[in-house]
Amino acid sequence: MTEKPVKRGFGWKRMGDVHKADAECAIMLKEIIRRLPELREYCRYFESRRKSLLTMAEIEEGEITFLNVGKIKELMGLPMSEEDKKALFAYFDASTQIMVLETGMEGLPEGQYREIAYDRYFERMSYQEIMQKHSVNKKTVQRALGKTKAYLLTYSRWYLDLAGKVKESINQ
Repeated sequence: MTEKPVKRGFGWKRMGDVHKADAECAIMLKEIIRRLPELREYCRYFESRRKSLLTMAEIEEGEITFLNVGKIKELMGLPMSEEDKKALFAYFDASTQIMVLETGMEGLPEGQYREIAYDRYFERMSYQEIMQKHSVNKKTVQRALGKTKAYLLTYSRWYLDLAGKVKESINQ
């Protein structure tokens, strides 16, 4: 009996096409990428300045996303000011958006395209800096970012669906 060779991930050729995604997903992904430093800063601010809300809610670090709908609903039912409720919801939202981008990037196949996307989205490097670092031309950078965006659109759709369910759950 011969063993089948190990399959290495899904590869870049199987990635979706950016142009096939709906506009809402594309806009949301672009917004998350653009606002990533701001989202991280807000989370750091909230964790340092509003720690009492997190302590009172008994929230652990891994629970701070929309995946924990029960905890969010429970927290929104507590007697607190509308300002605190909005701040807490914004914190959960920012954490979820960061998680969406980070999880999507972790799912990309290893290699130069992933490194280029990481440098662009997380390190905020310019095209010129990326081209010099990786010794590639502009077309390669564009191709890498296009393929990455096509893949990340799935996560953008997932975030939009999840956020809609959370808002619906809270408003009931």
